[in-house]
Amino acid sequence: MKKYFTLSALLIFIFLFFSQSQAQTRRIVLLEEATNASCGPCAANNPSLQEFCSKNFGGVITVRYHAWWPGSDDPMYGANKSHNENRINYYSINSVPAYTIDGISKGTPGNIPKMRSEMNSQLAKFSPIKINVSAKFAEDSVKTNIQVLGLQDVAATNLKLRVAIIERKKTYNSPPGSNGEKIFHDVMRTMLPTAQGTSIESITNSDSLYYSFSVATKGYWHLDDLAVVAWVQSDDTKEIIQSNINIPTFFMESVSDVENLHIVDPQKTINKDYFIANDNLDTLSLLLKTTDAKGKGDWLYGLSDKVGSFDQKEVTLAPGDTLHFSLEITTPESGFFELNVFAENLSDPGNFGYGVSTNFSAVITANSDILFVDDDGGASFENNFFTALDKLAPGYISVAQGNLQEFLSKTDVQYEAVIWNVSWGFPAFEAADITFMSNYLDNGGNLMLFGQDIGWDIFDSNGSSTSQSAKSFYQNYLDANYDADDAGASKIVGVANDPIGDGFNFNLATPYGSTSNYEESISSKSGTSVAALNYSNGKGAALRHDSGTYKTFYMGIGLEQISGQENRDLLVDRVLSWFGIVTDLEKEIVINPTEFKLAQNYPNPFNPITTINYTIPKSSVVTLTIYDSMGKSVRTLVHKKQNKGAYSISVDADNLASGIYYYTLKAGNFKQTKKMLLVK
Repeated sequence: MKKYFTLSALLIFIFLFFSQSQAQTRRIVLLEEATNASCGPCAANNPSLQEFCSKNFGGVITVRYHAWWPGSDDPMYGANKSHNENRINYYSINSVPAYTIDGISKGTPGNIPKMRSEMNSQLAKFSPIKINVSAKFAEDSVKTNIQVLGLQDVAATNLKLRVAIIERKKTYNSPPGSNGEKIFHDVMRTMLPTAQGTSIESITNSDSLYYSFSVATKGYWHLDDLAVVAWVQSDDTKEIIQSNINIPTFFMESVSDVENLHIVDPQKTINKDYFIANDNLDTLSLLLKTTDAKGKGDWLYGLSDKVGSFDQKEVTLAPGDTLHFSLEITTPESGFFELNVFAENLSDPGNFGYGVSTNFSAVITANSDILFVDDDGGASFENNFFTALDKLAPGYISVAQGNLQEFLSKTDVQYEAVIWNVSWGFPAFEAADITFMSNYLDNGGNLMLFGQDIGWDIFDSNGSSTSQSAKSFYQNYLDANYDADDAGASKIVGVANDPIGDGFNFNLATPYGSTSNYEESISSKSGTSVAALNYSNGKGAALRHDSGTYKTFYMGIGLEQISGQENRDLLVDRVLSWFGIVTDLEKEIVINPTEFKLAQNYPNPFNPITTINYTIPKSSVVTLTIYDSMGKSVRTLVHKKQNKGAYSISVDADNLASGIYYYTLKAGNFKQTKKMLLVK
């Protein structure tokens, strides 16, 4: 596969780019994190943060501070208490994990699309200064030289140069805290000369400012993993003007557009053109390839440059050189797809595999009935849903939460159901998420929601989704009460005769680690929603809510916490069935039932109409009878020979009094009775 962009378009873009960059330069974004070795959510979110940073190294660099809570014995905090405290207090951080990007964007580091969006927003600004960092690491000392170049006058005031020595990868033989983490990245070891930094009176065009710092090496520092990060920050606004690290970096740019998500047509070919410029003082080596391709459907893809097509390719760029290449995608009939175009930084002495990745995501809205929103913070728990949905085979597409608003702005497709998976990601919801779900449900939608700590994140003072709109949505649309963060159970049991929960009995799995299950206890807010599944101690695990306009199913754990894929498949199938969506599993049962089965009537309780479904695996004389609470027959619904198949009987009880009734199915030697409640 090969595609070359037009020379005229490329020259125009390069002219505009370098015209602007003569007075400004590529910005390198600084992400600062507060974490702790005994913080459970830190252990859950830090892998996503590390994935984001390792795949955007050069677009973003990081310094990570260790807090004195919840575990005051965190050794990385204890090694430099004053500097950790200074930087965490500087941003008024009062919960961990937490991050700030360039001193202005704050959040919980579990949402990769959100962090990527914030990074891209900063990268689009360029910078009026350039910082060069060199460092020498010896057994007795670390010495660093910092050069700050003014490319235009800097309007910001109260400027400080801050310099941090970080240990890029600290590994312990056993966890130093209680959250199970043993590997910690970009640990702040010390700041030079202090955490307050060095004052810079002003930076004007053509300034060239030089700073040198030296510090004695500590015995517990691993010299091969040390790096120096420098940044210029305004203490008036806390905004970081520019940053850099003593390692050659680069970034990948798209020539044609900055879309995160592409809405594409079936059976079309798409081309994306990219370039990488080496703006370092040294030669840059990189490895270009595609990674993490996943999706639904038969998508074809490949990379090419002026020489030809390739799967991966090593490239060397001299200072000032630029690499141009293309990605070509051919779409199938339906589905969704994403991959990363990844340029690994072979000039990084740490050999960590870091580099710059740009994501290509696309969906085909045609031939899809279900929208899946992937909001698990960058984990891969969506695969449990995809496994179930592929078996059930309704048409579905998946959109990352961070791309949802862009998706909604480009399409007005209405979906029969929305499946929203939070897993153990933070924040549970953003304001735009609440607006979308509320509007969707107001228009008669069906919402399936899974996630651990959704209630905690909304109602606990330390949560990150504590807006009034989130609380209102939780209590009114889901008709849910958040009762407890940890139900203290290890098993879930379905509610007998419930159309979703009946017959379920499974253990809780521990996908986040053996000490990180916080299964939420939930209950009905108004009494309209009903429990579908409970924990083995009787506390509520899942609610279904039929408002008359919309339906919701909300479970206080992630689907991945349900042990056994067969249980996950069946639960998703039953919820979709309750929504009124016929799955392939149901179709198979209807076409070829293998057992006698009498289903629970629905709705139940009812007034005055309800439906009774049953299946028979062979031709039989069938009798279906309703009895009152005294055992007296009040109505015979069926009494005849029926062929193998599935049957549905509508019951109008308008002439019956309120109360408990029983209905019994007899077919050959088979007999089964279920209870129903008529409420007038």
